Amino acid sequence: MKTTIKAATFALIALLVSCAAPKGMSVQQYASMSRAASESTAPLTFQMTTREPMRSPTVYPPQKLSIGRAFQVGAQCDFVYPSAYEPGKVTTGLSHVTPATPTEFKTVKTGLVADLTTKRVGGLILIEGSVTVTEFQGFSRMGGALGQPILDSKDRLLTENRIEMPKLASYTTPVYVAIKPGDSSTFDLSSPKKGAKVTFSLDQKK
Repeated sequence: MKTTIKAATFALIALLVSCAAPKGMSVQQYASMSRAASESTAPLTFQMTTREPMRSPTVYPPQKLSIGRAFQVGAQCDFVYPSAYEPGKVTTGLSHVTPATPTEFKTVKTGLVADLTTKRVGGLILIEGSVTVTEFQGFSRMGGALGQPILDSKDRLLTENRIEMPKLASYTTPVYVAIKPGDSSTFDLSSPKKGAKVTFSLDQKK
C-alpha cells in the first residue's frame, strides 16, 4: 500500500511540475538559436491571441514587424465618466429640488492593449513590453455631505441626488519573451478572468 501511495505522489508531483514549467530543449537546440541571426530578410508578422476559460479565443489583427520599433496591439474603447459635479440646489420655497449635475468629464481607455517592442537576439526575436487589461467594474456612490438623498418635511424622497464615480481596475503583465520566427509562445495573463492566457506568434514568409 505504501509503495502505491508513494508512486501516486511522485506521479502527481511530476504532473504539477510539467504544468508549471516550460517544455525543455536540448543544449544543441539552445546553442543553435543563440547564434548570429540568419541573413533572411523575409518580413515578420506578429499576431496575438487571448484565451479565457469557457470562451472562444480572441484573435487580434496581425501586424508587420519593424525590428526595434515600438508597436501596439489590442482592442480598446473610450469610457467617458463625470469627474466633477454642481451640487444639488433647493429653491427658496423648498418647492423644487435640482439634483447634483455633472459639469466636467474625463475619458479613459478600457479593454486590452499590448505595448511592445522587438529586437534580434541571435536567431530569435526578443519581445519586450507589457499587456494591460483595464475593466470598468461599476459605479461607486460617493455620498458625503453633497451626495445624500434629499427628502421633504415628511421624509418623502425628492431626489436620489447621486454623485457617482467609476470603479476601474487595471491588470498589467510585463513581457520579456524570445520567439523563433515561425514559432509561438503562450503565457499566463493578469486579468479579472481567472485562467486567462495570451499567445504571441511570429510568422516569417519566405
